[in-house]
Amino acid sequence: MKTIVVVRDTLRGTLQDNQAIFYLSEAPTEIPEADKHEIFDCSPVDEKTDSCIGREVYQRLIKHKAVHEALEQITRIKHPERRPFYIELRTDRSENLPWEAICCPQAKHLALDRRWPIARMVYRGPLPKKRDVRYFDGTLRITAILAAHKVDAWEEWEALYEAIATSKIPCRLDILTSQEKLIEDISHRATQHRSQCNFFEISVDWVPDKESKLIERIQDNKPNIVHFFCHGSSGYGLSSLIIATRATTEKITADPPLSLEAFQLAELNHQTLWLLTLNACETAKSSGNSMSLIYNLVYDGIPAAMGMHNKIEKYNANIFCKNFYQTILDEFSQISTQTDFRLKLENSLHLLRKAFCEEHSEPLHLGAKEYKEWTLPVLYIHRDPLKIQNLTNININNNKKILEEIKVLENILEELTPTRPKQQIIEGIKEQIENLKKKLN
Repeated sequence: MKTIVVVRDTLRGTLQDNQAIFYLSEAPTEIPEADKHEIFDCSPVDEKTDSCIGREVYQRLIKHKAVHEALEQITRIKHPERRPFYIELRTDRSENLPWEAICCPQAKHLALDRRWPIARMVYRGPLPKKRDVRYFDGTLRITAILAAHKVDAWEEWEALYEAIATSKIPCRLDILTSQEKLIEDISHRATQHRSQCNFFEISVDWVPDKESKLIERIQDNKPNIVHFFCHGSSGYGLSSLIIATRATTEKITADPPLSLEAFQLAELNHQTLWLLTLNACETAKSSGNSMSLIYNLVYDGIPAAMGMHNKIEKYNANIFCKNFYQTILDEFSQISTQTDFRLKLENSLHLLRKAFCEEHSEPLHLGAKEYKEWTLPVLYIHRDPLKIQNLTNININNNKKILEEIKVLENILEELTPTRPKQQIIEGIKEQIENLKKKLN
């Protein structure tokens, strides 16, 4: 049961530059005049004068009676119920508001409580009749590009390793980096893993020297998750990732670092990909009249994308990396026991945001008020939850059915005597059994 508020910019001719329209698209219960269009104020929130970051956004939302009623309903629920709150953005005017920080009188910051996950949705037209299905082959495959120009990625690697080492399902971690020290250290750790653990594989290599080669290299890994630790750039209507190479790091060349835009990153979309994480500045920030980098990636078909709506310091980027993967890996651990799994990344994000706040010694509510970095991570998803098929369980179920068929045929064979008229039938049954055995995985 979820609540979806749509913010869009139709009727542009009747709106001012800092305005959009909004309405309640979906709610757990029927609410009168939910689809009534009201004017929404998209002007920037002054965080310096906002005593509780996100309260101003809440005040703007409750000007719509139906949205107000929906928020009142969901904030009355008790543990362990969950009522996700989604903002479906269809205009760049409203993208840079701190939606994740929504703060209401009854429940304080919604996103810091497991009952009220907050995520942003991308509208791509009416829902397709055929659901987007992605696949899991028994091993969680993560490709990480650790290549922030002039920034040491060692702490990011340690944060990523520490998070994934706790995984309850088999993992393969492929690292691409621009730093020689990381190549050496990760290679050493990979050798140790090969001799000590079959549950967690690691490989490391240099970032390729061309954008097209980098995309191809990532594609070859068939990853479920792609993680970028690099610089992000958003300005003049253009958003991109800036990625260091060995040549730019060691100043072998005067060529600039690699630059990847949304149309290039969208090539990573494959039936194995579930999530693209951009641990880079301003990757969730709109620029000019253009939506953000992660918005465009999800619009282009990638199931989910995580990014930062503003600049993020290296220390906080490392906090994000460690806690984000620890929380979502707990969610992923359920995949191994199911054949069809509905991936809902937003359900775990409250733990990530609380980890940011708890870096302060203050109580959570005070840390949330004073420390704004917990609002930086932004998740974009599709309205239709992603379905993941566990191919290992499908194969197990298929094998069970095949073995049952073989057993039935073998029982029939035992009852048949090899007399001449029945010999043809016996040979036919034996052939069926052999064909079924060939289908076993």
